[in-house]
Amino acid sequence: MESSSAQPVVPAEKAPLAIEFIGDSITCGYGVESKSPSDPFTTATENFSKSFAYLTAKSLGADYTTCCYSGYGIVSGYSGDGTKNDKELLPDCYGKSSIYKDYGSDWEFSEDCDVVVINLGTNDMNYVAADPKANGDEFVEGYKAFLKTVREQHPNAPIICTMGTMGGDDIYKLIERAIAELGDGNITSYFSQTHSMRDGMGADGHPSKKTQQNIADVLAEKIRNTLGE
Repeated sequence: MESSSAQPVVPAEKAPLAIEFIGDSITCGYGVESKSPSDPFTTATENFSKSFAYLTAKSLGADYTTCCYSGYGIVSGYSGDGTKNDKELLPDCYGKSSIYKDYGSDWEFSEDCDVVVINLGTNDMNYVAADPKANGDEFVEGYKAFLKTVREQHPNAPIICTMGTMGGDDIYKLIERAIAELGDGNITSYFSQTHSMRDGMGADGHPSKKTQQNIADVLAEKIRNTLGE
């Protein structure tokens, strides 16, 4: 591409590693710049460059793509009272460039993706807790279906599944069950340590900058081990 500028912008060189991050508000960096967990959400305190996803990619010198929406889940988006919220589901927008119709063209997945990281399930917690057996089974089936969708786009990439920063032991056990039932040996999981006030908290009780960095440090090591580096 030609440019008349004296200092034209040129594409950066391709990194040796490419990561796809899929997640919710934690991946978005929701409220990470807020000073108090009681602060409401504003765009002024959301900063993806301070999220674990960006920090992990930076640590590994990796290129990255993301599909993350605050409040979105696998079978239910965030629900304060446990009723099903089927309007905010990440699987419905994976594969689109945006959830907004004017920009929602099909996403062109990179063939160079080396590893996929999925951090979902936190927003499903209240819905699953309302009927642990029935809704838990639904979550397992939904998670398996989504893993199959991701695998279709990335046939050879390791998939690392995690959650737990904002709690969710019961959901994580369902994620482990979904992975076991699917039987894909290239999918692993780990429970992310739950954050605490000791490290501070962002808006609406979301992870602080320190917690996001802690998550990134652990994930970067997981990726290194997964790729044998």
